[in-house]
Amino acid sequence: MKTLIQFILSRPIAAAIAFLAIAAGGILAILRMPLDFLPKMEVPQITVVTSFGGLPAADVRELVTIPLEDALSSLSGLKNIRSYSRDSSSLIQISLEWGASMDTAALQVREIIDTAYLSLPSQADKPLVLPVDPGEAPVILLGVFPQGSTNPALAREMAERELRAALQQIAGTGSIQVSGGRREIIEVSTDQSRLSRTGLPLSALTEAIGGMNAEYPSGSIEDGDIRYIIKADGRRRQWEDIAELTLQTQADGQVVRVRDTAQVKREFDKRQSFLVTDGEEGTAVAIRRGRGYSPVSLSRNLRARLPALRASFERDLRIEILHDYSEEITLSIRRLLFSGLTGAAAAFLVLWLFLHRAAYAFIALTAIPLSILAAILTLRIMGISLNIMSLGGLTLGVGMLVDNAIVVLENLAKKARTDSDIAPAAAEIVQSTLGSTLTSIAVFVPLLFLPGLTGELFSDLAWAIVISLGFSLLVSIGWVPLLYSRLRRWGGRKFQPSALARGLAKTSLRRPVLFIIPALFITACAAMLVPGMGFRWLQPIRQSRIEAILRHPPGTSVEHIFSAVSELVVQIRRQPGIASVSASGGGNLRDPYFIADPNRDMERSDLLIFLEKDAAWTPAALREFIQGKMGEAVSTEAFYPPDLLSRVLNITEGYTRLMVSDNTAAAAIASARAYQLLAAEEITITPSNKKPQIRLRPDRQALSRHGLSLAFIAENIGTAVNGQLVSSYEEAGRRLPIRVRLRPEDRANRRALENLNIMSTEDGPLTLGDLTLLSPEEDYAVLYREGRRDAAYLEVPTPQVADWIQRGNGRITDPQAALRAEQRSAFLWLFGLAAGLLYVLLGMQFNSFLLPLLFLLVQPVSIAGSILLLRICGQEINLNSLLGMLVVLGLSINNAILLFEAGRRGRIIGLGAASAAFSGALSRMRPILITAGTTIAALLPIALDFSGRNPQNALGLSVTGGLLLSIPAALLLLPALFAAWFRRQPAP
Repeated sequence: MKTLIQFILSRPIAAAIAFLAIAAGGILAILRMPLDFLPKMEVPQITVVTSFGGLPAADVRELVTIPLEDALSSLSGLKNIRSYSRDSSSLIQISLEWGASMDTAALQVREIIDTAYLSLPSQADKPLVLPVDPGEAPVILLGVFPQGSTNPALAREMAERELRAALQQIAGTGSIQVSGGRREIIEVSTDQSRLSRTGLPLSALTEAIGGMNAEYPSGSIEDGDIRYIIKADGRRRQWEDIAELTLQTQADGQVVRVRDTAQVKREFDKRQSFLVTDGEEGTAVAIRRGRGYSPVSLSRNLRARLPALRASFERDLRIEILHDYSEEITLSIRRLLFSGLTGAAAAFLVLWLFLHRAAYAFIALTAIPLSILAAILTLRIMGISLNIMSLGGLTLGVGMLVDNAIVVLENLAKKARTDSDIAPAAAEIVQSTLGSTLTSIAVFVPLLFLPGLTGELFSDLAWAIVISLGFSLLVSIGWVPLLYSRLRRWGGRKFQPSALARGLAKTSLRRPVLFIIPALFITACAAMLVPGMGFRWLQPIRQSRIEAILRHPPGTSVEHIFSAVSELVVQIRRQPGIASVSASGGGNLRDPYFIADPNRDMERSDLLIFLEKDAAWTPAALREFIQGKMGEAVSTEAFYPPDLLSRVLNITEGYTRLMVSDNTAAAAIASARAYQLLAAEEITITPSNKKPQIRLRPDRQALSRHGLSLAFIAENIGTAVNGQLVSSYEEAGRRLPIRVRLRPEDRANRRALENLNIMSTEDGPLTLGDLTLLSPEEDYAVLYREGRRDAAYLEVPTPQVADWIQRGNGRITDPQAALRAEQRSAFLWLFGLAAGLLYVLLGMQFNSFLLPLLFLLVQPVSIAGSILLLRICGQEINLNSLLGMLVVLGLSINNAILLFEAGRRGRIIGLGAASAAFSGALSRMRPILITAGTTIAALLPIALDFSGRNPQNALGLSVTGGLLLSIPAALLLLPALFAAWFRRQPAP
């Protein structure tokens, strides 16, 4: 190693160019690396969605869901099947064992579906197979609003056709979903009584309009050199002309026209979905990213094109960005970069304070950007993106990256008096820095081996820390001596420990019990605080927006929801502190993204509320306001939006979700209701509310007597109630659908349906009431199955109640218990493996079985410091605080290595055991204090986040608290332990 350092010092320009080239490569890598929120991962889950228009949930379960589940049960690598049977659609979620090939699994699922589809009812659509991608959430939500003389229907059509086509040309754009707005339609509203007097069925009206308002190819002729295509064109030039179509010429010569039986109107169709922003109705355009593109690049490309798009549509449309979800990524990255830069600046001040000269502080500080840029270049070569995990790892390591540089620099300042002394002084400390670097790496290497999705998430963080720490070692033995050789004449004053420090060090050696007892007491207190602190995976973050979900009573029409929610939006917008409010609801049952979301239904509306700066609104206050306006019939949830990490990890906080399984859905729901009544706490049942419906029970003798089938009856009811699209009317390049159905009063209620004319006979009209019995009923709009058994779910507020409900009942399970247990065991395994690796490395480094235990003996005191500061600041233990404890563990071991190596060198030169331990503690006091100071300074901007908006706040507090106790433990407890060790060892 000494030879390598001498080689670098002998060729300073070449070495400097090499280091600067690596830094330049890191800068270029930053400019070319994709920015994403999470690491690239493949979730072992496949979704199968099937549409069956008009079929109730119970029938969807029997006719579609169960047959598909039975077929898919043969899938290799299957872990679990969960299904949702809803009105008109079936959703099946297939979970596979981790590590399964998704391409192979998707191919196998499609083969199974192709075979199973043949046995499904003919009216069912072919099932769609969708792989689950956590990045598939819409990146940008646009609001398109009519402007000038443009009506809402034309605005919707322009958004769906012209704007959509223009957006697809933007690099990075994936799928685009358009919802909300209005649709224009030509409605042929039929008067059943007038139609009955003609003796014609409703089907005659649909056939006449469909057949006569159409264009038919009729062959071709050749006239000389010209070939003419013949078309029979029956399309009407004016939509009002549809009323003049002939239906029948009666025996007396009287002509029956459409206007004799129906009224033809041009109107807005009823809403199936809606968007309202600050009281203005518009059309929503949800844009997802394309494969291989990051959300940030899509947002950047779209914003660059948006001015041109607005200019091209300015006469007809106003285009607004309602929400850009990539801003979450950008904001998180900005916070990390700001924390890193301010932390680096604070670290520079700490270095200056301890080293007394700006030149030395500059030398140590340059280790940070050089190590980070080299690590980024390596990450780019490895194909790892800049995401919240990799950037978090780099930010986490800012304080640790300067550690090796400080140790080498401190030794150089002490022993390198001439140029020839630099290489020996730097090489002398390499063994210590190598050992401390390996122990720091050993703490984070287990993150690479975490199982399942947790391992996929944290691997980028681990690689970022491991690579940056490795480069910090190379920088300390190459760049630091090189720079020191040029700047050493500006060196600082010799460090002299204070009298207080010397006195405490002597006391710790003479009477170690005075420090051991307080350390044990502090550790015991911290251990007793842990059960009362609570645990949640992710720290709740205060944000500038609040989301609310409103669940309206089952069966509520989208029109009614739109009216109520539009008024609510206006009322919320008028409140002080509210910047903007957007609401959406309903959906398209043909949209696979809508169907594939198990939490979506037609009775749900969503509010996105943006707050002004320093607004006092909280989710609880907003929920209370909404509930007061909407009433108890509407269930309301309000919350800060969960970040993508919690959604991917499937983390739910605040309640436990239990599954009640049984042989039938009714039995499962009944069991759930029984526990709801027994428990004192409020328990939510899913499914809970029933949806009103009318069930037709056929009179089989009457059907047989008239030669009719139940399918024929159902088809006639569908045409009469929902209508049938029979043709279209073209106007200025637009096609307006023509729909035939009964007028509203003829289909308004059950009595009107009973009078529905099915066919005419010699004895008069044959009505639906003559052929069937109509009875009003209620049934669940969604039915659940899990593990191929019918299920209901209980949302229980406390774990204690959940344990009480599950006790002694095998039918009630916690589906998330296995996931939570896996995640907990993964982190326990992480700490255990880290401790094991540290023991192995330390044992190999010092050739001892017992000595590593001395290094690990004081680590509980460091962890106690993390726990105490978290408790003082009112924080719970979470994922970030656990990572902070890992950092403290690595830094504490590094300090122990430095102290032991310094003491051992004292023994080599002939000092006694106590004197060697004492001198080692004093000689390494400055680098230990500098390392702790720079680490705390680097994380101080994160730890002092009083706004509650930084998700890394708990990490900063955990590291700060751990180091505040780790340093006294290292300087006051370890010397006594090392002195005892030296006494038992033969003198060198």
